Amino acid sequence: MKGSSAIQRFKESIILSQALHSHLILTDRPSEHGYSTSEILNRKYLHAAKNVDLSKACNLGDYLPWYRRDELAHGWCAHGPADDPSQVEITELARQMQHCTVILDARRDEVHEDMNGCLHSWLRDRIGGVPRRPWNARRVTVGVHIRWGDAAGQFRGSMSIENINRLLRDIRDKFGSGNVDVSLVMEQHDSAILRQIDTPKYRLVDSGDSLADMKRLADNNIMLVAESSYAATAHLLAPPGLTIGQIEHPKYDNTTAYGREFVSLERYTPAWLDKVESLVQGGLLS
Repeated sequence: MKGSSAIQRFKESIILSQALHSHLILTDRPSEHGYSTSEILNRKYLHAAKNVDLSKACNLGDYLPWYRRDELAHGWCAHGPADDPSQVEITELARQMQHCTVILDARRDEVHEDMNGCLHSWLRDRIGGVPRRPWNARRVTVGVHIRWGDAAGQFRGSMSIENINRLLRDIRDKFGSGNVDVSLVMEQHDSAILRQIDTPKYRLVDSGDSLADMKRLADNNIMLVAESSYAATAHLLAPPGLTIGQIEHPKYDNTTAYGREFVSLERYTPAWLDKVESLVQGGLLS
């Protein structure tokens, strides 16, 4: 889903719509790839939206100044106590807007690398989370993501080949080479890049259906990812298991949820692999 990067640009709108108990309907034009983020994310609620009473439409900007959006979005995302100033302000905003049947949000262009932890339930509601898969010690599944644009030059959103290969060796050492199934997910794949992956065999995932391939990436016991928005979204949709990420920014902060644990490459040791079985089977996160 190349449009997953667009989610970073309307994250405040998503979070504020949740805070105001409303269903966000997005508007955008198809991207250069012919892809519309809105078409997928609106699908569940678009029919109901056609029947909404427009007589009480409100402009969010009339109630919430632009300069307060960022702080309130972060405040709601932090899930602070009810008497926290941000929570109090959000409660008052919701009271003032309770008569509105439609809320128009002419948002500014905004990019947030953080707050993904507040998108779990929203994204799963809109496009569906991946169901839990049963544990099978003889078939430990690993999804490796390489960002589609990284084939052309220096990697910008993918885990380095060196680190991918090191982690795959750790996983084979832990579970046995014959018990590890690897899927490499790379849109518009580059064979020269894939040949550098040190694994006896793998399944290439590049069907041309971005959302379906994202869910195939998510549907693994272990994911090896970096900071592409595609991989981060897959992590938010993933079933119980372990995601290992090479990161520099807060894109994965507070995203351990729904039985899916995230560990940064900086914190990772092979001992983390001891947790995979209990995570997949629904053991407690720690």
